[in-house]
This record gives sequence, C-alpha cells and structure tokens, in this order.
Amino acid sequence: MMKPLHLLVLILLVLTSSCDLFKPDAPEARWITSETYDFPIYVGGFAGYVHTDAEANLLGNVNYGGAGDGKDWQVFEYLPDDLRGQPQTPELSFFTATLTEEGQVRLAWVTESETQMLGFRLYRSDTNDIPTAQEITNEPIPATNISETHVYYYTDTTVIPGNIYYYWLEYVFTEYPSTFHGPVMIDVSPATNWVSAAYPNPCQDSFKLSVDVKVGTTATMLLLDQAHTIRKTKTLGQGSEQLITTLVGDIAPGLYRVYIWFRDGHYSYGDVLIER
Repeated sequence: MMKPLHLLVLILLVLTSSCDLFKPDAPEARWITSETYDFPIYVGGFAGYVHTDAEANLLGNVNYGGAGDGKDWQVFEYLPDDLRGQPQTPELSFFTATLTEEGQVRLAWVTESETQMLGFRLYRSDTNDIPTAQEITNEPIPATNISETHVYYYTDTTVIPGNIYYYWLEYVFTEYPSTFHGPVMIDVSPATNWVSAAYPNPCQDSFKLSVDVKVGTTATMLLLDQAHTIRKTKTLGQGSEQLITTLVGDIAPGLYRVYIWFRDGHYSYGDVLIER
C-alpha cells in the first residue's frame, strides 16, 4: 500500500515543479491587473537586472535591493487556454501568399476553367524583379483541365524568418506560350517569440531591446515603476528583430520592470535600472 502513495507524492512534486513554466518563482509569483489592458501583468522577482553595455554585450547579473529571480528576458507561456490567441485565416483571393502558424509560406490560387494546360510553376525572389526569381517547384504542378473552379495550394518550407519574398505563378500550357501572374509579396515573420536583454543597462536617457513577435500575433510592452504604475507603453506587430527604443529621460532614477505580453498567450519580463 505504501508504493502507490509514494508514487502519488512523486507525481504531485513533479507537477508542482512544472508550474515554473507558466508562472516564475511560484508560489511567490505576483500578478496584477490593469483597467487599461485585458491581460495579466507579472511583477514578481522585481529586485535585480541583467547588466549590459551599449553594444548589447552581457556583463552579468546585478542584485538591486534583493536577489531577483534570474529569469529576466525569457519567454514563458501563460496557463489559461482562454487567453491564448488563435491564428488568423486569411481570405482566399486569386493568387495569395500567407504565413502558416509554423512560419512557412502557403501559396494559393484559383482557376475557373482549364483547357490544354500542363500545369503550374512557382518562382520566388527577394526583390520585385522577375528576372531574379528562381523556380521553387522542381516540376510543374499538374493541372486538372476541368471547366470548374479549382483551388491549388503549395507550401514553401525553405523561407527564412525576417525576409521579404516575392512570388510569381506561371501557367504552363501544352501548346501555347506560358503566362505569368504576380508578384505577391509577403514579409516572413518568426515562428516563435523572443526578446533580447535590454541595453545599455543601467541606462540614462533610453534603452533598447530587440523583439521577435510570432507570426499571426501582436505584443504590448509596458514599463512599470516599483509601485507597479505603468509609465511607458508600446504596441508591436509581428516581425523579426524589431529594435525598440524606449526614452526614459523624463522619469526618475530607479529600477523599472519591462513587461511584454504576446497575444498568443506568452509573456516576457526584465528589469532596467535608470541612473542619472
């Protein structure tokens, strides 16, 4: 009878320890709400900062009025399912390029009727110049040659986050010259959220940080003082390596909390020391 009891205790310990994935330094984690924003704000572990220079080099961790929690600038997942965003499904048009949840490019096109067609080829370039485009289909995508509306899909899995791409669609006929359609342009945003450490830290008039906002979502950055009053705010769209500069010359010296809420149910935080 003792073995099942011991196993149950071990399972409870494992589940308890895994809470750190969602709420750092639990059970002492501290969360607040704001009438202005519809998401929770984490203010726990507000006692230390990551020391960086003006070139974003990491110089170590500094205790400031306490030990902190050593988890600044990590991205955590928030637990409640109802706060997690859902990927948006774009409306289909004649020839479109959209981002999947995995950060790949999904191409779609519609034909109303097909006759004497061999198939379709797709081309891609990083400039709006078709002579620079390279074919991404090894062989033509077979046509249906039917007199009904048909939708085609192709997923480009070779894109690199942070780049802009242009796509062209070639209609390949059995007896007639090919025709081209496009281009459609798309900005490939990252598949995951990421935040750099703020720099320089300590700072005087401003600090910077680089943020990746996942495809299909947005983010909100808040700067809070030690009384948990919101002093600065910024809204971020999806994109890679967004360099955010926050001016702080108009607020008093001290330790401040940077909190970023991603609309897909993730968050990140870190503390910045303002000096004069």
